Amino acid sequence: MNQSKKKFFISMLVAIILICSFLYVGSVYFIKNIEDSSSKISDDKKNLNVLNTKNDQAGNFKVRYGEIKKETDEVFQVVVDKDKTVDFIKELEMVAAENKVKLKMQVVPDVPDKKDDNSFVSSVSFSVTAAGSFENIMHFLANCENLKYYADLSDPKMSFGDFDEYNKDLVILNLNVKLYQK
Repeated sequence: MNQSKKKFFISMLVAIILICSFLYVGSVYFIKNIEDSSSKISDDKKNLNVLNTKNDQAGNFKVRYGEIKKETDEVFQVVVDKDKTVDFIKELEMVAAENKVKLKMQVVPDVPDKKDDNSFVSSVSFSVTAAGSFENIMHFLANCENLKYYADLSDPKMSFGDFDEYNKDLVILNLNVKLYQK
C-alpha cells in the first residue's frame, strides 16, 4: 500500500507540475496578449480623440462657413457688375436731382497699383463735383454715403464759388468716388 501511495503522490505531483507549467505558459501568453490589446486600445483612444477634435472643428467650420457665406453674399449684392456701372451713375444723378444739386462727373484713369491677380473685384474711379446750397450739398453727401453700391468716397473738399457760367455763388463739393465692381 505504501507503494501505491507513493505512485499516487508522484502522479499528483506530476499533474500539479504540468498544470502549473500550463498555467504559467498560458498566463505569459495571456499577459502578452493583454499588453498588445491595451496598447491597441490606447492608440484607438488617441485616434478617437483626434477624430472628435476634427469633428468639433468641422461643426465650427460649418457655422463659420454659413456666417462667411452670408457676409460674402451681402458684399456681392452691393458690388456692381462691370456692365451695370451706368446704373450707379444714374442713381448718383437721381440723388443730385432729388437734392437740387448740380452735378459733374468725370472718370479718372486708373493708376496701376499692386493688385492681386486672383482678386474678384476691380474698381473704377470718378471725380465728382456737386454745387448747390450748403444744406442741399450736405443732404447730397449723406445720400451718396447711403447708396446701395460698394463705393469709397474720399477727399471731400468744399468751397464757395461758381459752378459754371450759369450757376454762380454756390457751395461746391469736390470728391473722389471709387466704385468697386465684380
